[in-house]
Amino acid sequence: MLQNYLKLALRNLLRTRLFSAINIGGLAAGLACVILLFLFIQHELAVDTIFSKGDRIYRINSDWKDPAMGMPFTTLSPLGAAMAREYPDDIENSVCYTLITAQLTIGNQDNYREPMMIADSNFFRIFDYDFLHGDPATALHQPNSVIISETIAEKFFGSTDVLNRVITFHLWQENAHRDYKITGVLKEFPYNSISYLDEEYFGMIVPMENVGDFFSANYAADWDNRYAINYILLSESASPASVERYFPKVLEKYADEDVQENLTPALERLTDIYLAAYDGKAGDAVKMLAMIALFILMIAGINFMNLSTARAVNRATEIGVRKVLGADRKKLMGQFLGESMLLTVIAAVVAICLTFILLPFFNEFTGKHLLFSNLITANMLIGLFFLIITVGVLSGLYPAFIMSAFQPVSVLKSGRNRKKSSFFFRRLLVVFQFLIAIVLLIGVGIIRQQLDFLLSREMGFEKENVLAISSVPRDWSLSGVRQLETVKSDIRRLPGVLSVSHSFSVPGANIGSTSAFSRPQWGKDRSVSLASYAVGSNFLKTFNLQLLEGRFFSEEVASDSGAIVINETAKQALELESIEGEYLKFRDMEIPVLGVVKDFNFESLHHTVRPMYFSFGDPYYRFLSLKLAGENIHDTISGIENFWRERYPAAPLVFSFIDDSIDELYKREVQMKQVTGFATMLAVIIACLGIFGLVTLNISQRMKEIGVRKVLGASLPRIVFLFAKEFIWLISIAAMIAAPIAYYAMNYWLESFAYRVDMTVGIFILSGSFALLLALVIVVIQAVKAGLLNPVDALRYE
Repeated sequence: MLQNYLKLALRNLLRTRLFSAINIGGLAAGLACVILLFLFIQHELAVDTIFSKGDRIYRINSDWKDPAMGMPFTTLSPLGAAMAREYPDDIENSVCYTLITAQLTIGNQDNYREPMMIADSNFFRIFDYDFLHGDPATALHQPNSVIISETIAEKFFGSTDVLNRVITFHLWQENAHRDYKITGVLKEFPYNSISYLDEEYFGMIVPMENVGDFFSANYAADWDNRYAINYILLSESASPASVERYFPKVLEKYADEDVQENLTPALERLTDIYLAAYDGKAGDAVKMLAMIALFILMIAGINFMNLSTARAVNRATEIGVRKVLGADRKKLMGQFLGESMLLTVIAAVVAICLTFILLPFFNEFTGKHLLFSNLITANMLIGLFFLIITVGVLSGLYPAFIMSAFQPVSVLKSGRNRKKSSFFFRRLLVVFQFLIAIVLLIGVGIIRQQLDFLLSREMGFEKENVLAISSVPRDWSLSGVRQLETVKSDIRRLPGVLSVSHSFSVPGANIGSTSAFSRPQWGKDRSVSLASYAVGSNFLKTFNLQLLEGRFFSEEVASDSGAIVINETAKQALELESIEGEYLKFRDMEIPVLGVVKDFNFESLHHTVRPMYFSFGDPYYRFLSLKLAGENIHDTISGIENFWRERYPAAPLVFSFIDDSIDELYKREVQMKQVTGFATMLAVIIACLGIFGLVTLNISQRMKEIGVRKVLGASLPRIVFLFAKEFIWLISIAAMIAAPIAYYAMNYWLESFAYRVDMTVGIFILSGSFALLLALVIVVIQAVKAGLLNPVDALRYE
């Protein structure tokens, strides 16, 4: 019996090659898209799940009443260790680490500037990375040791077999160096681990025992240090809520009263950090892509149902004969479901082949490193199996139900099924299919508009042709500061360099700390947190900022080192009508306000402009910003590189253009635009395939009617309109339903931006019109071909 069903199914597929190809092609394209999106989603959800104890690893975050006191993802250096010491039954272990950028030398002449981690010896007891060489149990227990990644080993030495080789670090003390011996080489980091998300800092790890070479020797034990990263490993019986209740007791025992009053520590599971970052944008993206994958699957399934029910008319006689010969409804449904499953399996095989072909291109424009091998895992294969079964059954159930219900007397008498229910259902499916396609078209259009707006919007400062050098040696001694001043002066004389300024941060980079300021007449409990920006006197000119009141800093006025310049938002927050003669209170000091700068967006446009202040004279600068002339950029950069090599032979030049750094802030939005654009294009193609199949089948069933109409004088435009009018009003209905759905969905997405585009009627009309135009082109081409046939041939058709 099964062999007979299979033989009938194959014969039916071969007899109707065009419709079989459309069915298989549409379903395969849909499944390939779903598989690609699923690989993308799996990658996002699997971040930091590689660790064997990952479900019990928690980061200690800090919620400060006064944001000036610390950062949300760092905390007091000894807090994790104190928690583990005080409550060993609930906390198995803890680790404290910090991230820095170090200067180092390989051999006698190769100098590098590399990000690095300083971590305590428990690091590999919590994060169980694989070692290529060395012993994770002891690698961080030896002083003056360093663990490097496979990538760094290849970069520095051209080999990974480098145990006991030496790296010389430049210490924070002036002209001091120390040799560190390599005690371990880590295997290449998985792309979805914390090492990948912050990969550069995990390239080198030195023990906390040597923290004094780069920071204060008391760094890990200092309860005043609020900028360390702490993780704890909970015991299997402990819950994060119960452990969080211990924080006040530990703070009361060890921390200052000021910290106790302002700090509320909280735990965040390692596997939740990535999806919750950037205001939850990664998590929102996963939800959106999962919804798009479901939509694509539904469109592909709708195509199958539509074409199968439409073809039921041509199989009515076959069904009638089989019923007369004794076939019951259950057997017929089994046969048609079997055919559906066969089509789905073939489509799935084609989809897997398409995925293999398309994956490199998909990786290229999404910026991910998705691997085809991730598909060949037990969980993925099981998931794919159930996906095929589900799609096959759901797509074939309704056609099987419709076709098996034909009455033998009716179909054998007329050769057709007279029921109108399937015809109505096909119309409903077309509406639903194009509803989804139009929603996706509107969504992609608005995402593109918003991204173009973000990348082109004036941010209030000059970002074109501004080069930021981040490899400024952090020698903040008197001689180091003087050398930097000389370098600034000399680099300004290079051809193509218009202006030079130094600063602690630059637009698009981490802004640094905040400080609490108040008015002298305010009470003790009232203050405003201002973001801090330490700059040089040429910062205003280099970034072309607009001064609204007062003046900016001057190298010639010694007292300017004790003054500040604020932005408009800070002026409003401090309720200043004018800055003339005004002082602000900072701790026990009164600081004069020199000027007011027009607001500019120093962060991404996800955020409104924060109140901020500029300070001057602080020696702790990390960036040199160079305003370049627009001509001969490559020659100018070559000149800067040669100059830097002469002045700082031990500090390789590392730079980026500010406009590129700003663009990087919207990396997630770019990825979302690329992925949704790809999915939408595929959804529209699948929907059009369905229209093509339906129109072709509809015309083939009405060839006799076309012939009669032509004999009676119907013109070609009239025949074309006969077939087009049905799809015009079906897609119009889909567009009207899609518009409010898309509006509410995209309005929710846009809420995450402080600055956003207005959704205009144009994008809704354009998306609906585009879908209608595509459908009409397909209908018109097929209808014209049928209308041009000789009426005699049409009347002979049956």
